[in-house]
Amino acid sequence: GRARVRERAAGGMAAAQGRWLAMGDADATYDFGELGRFVEALRQGAELVMGTRLPPGRILPGANPWMNRHVGTPATTFVLNRLFGTRIRDTNCGMRALTREVFERLLGMLLMAAGREIAIFSFLHGVLRRHLRARG
Repeated sequence: GRARVRERAAGGMAAAQGRWLAMGDADATYDFGELGRFVEALRQGAELVMGTRLPPGRILPGANPWMNRHVGTPATTFVLNRLFGTRIRDTNCGMRALTREVFERLLGMLLMAAGREIAIFSFLHGVLRRHLRARG
């Protein structure tokens, strides 16, 4: 089930050799040609880079059902942006890149989470780290 998929995904990322890790759904709904932009952001110091399936991002067929695209994702994104003062376009997008350090801090949550919750956990982690540094 879902727990086994999460364990395998987390295990694969843990076994990866790089200092940066990227992930995305393996259903051909993301354009992995865009990863160069993610790497550039990581080189400039970002800890977490998130993709978007909403305009102006490019949505590939099957990446985001109508209800999610027009109701669920915009509502979740709006609430999280209002709560945390961010400007994320798609908090539920599964294509993202992160540093190994962030992955290791998130590993426990990733193993417990399912689907969209993984996206939310990583979003909140990035936001909270930024706010803690700003106050620190």
